[in-house]
Amino acid sequence: MNDCQTMKKPKLCKYCGVEIGKSVGCSQQNFWTKCKPTRRIPFRGLIATDECPRCGAHNGCYHHAGCPEEECPKCGDKVQECGCMEGAL
Repeated sequence: MNDCQTMKKPKLCKYCGVEIGKSVGCSQQNFWTKCKPTRRIPFRGLIATDECPRCGAHNGCYHHAGCPEEECPKCGDKVQECGCMEGAL
């Protein structure tokens, strides 16, 4: 097996199409539910140079799709745990 066969495909953000961890954050600013936008909450680190440990979003930038650290703009819990944004794009 050569190196090309063993390399993993890069994981792309389903919102912005960029490789996760290779950009400062996602460019998609809203969740879309029932044709209405809901503004996403940017990553908030303790200091200006902080990055999300899961998706690499920089302080003040949006998490990439599926990041388990993203906060829900409706309830404040983690998006993957609360269900408020279920079915959102």
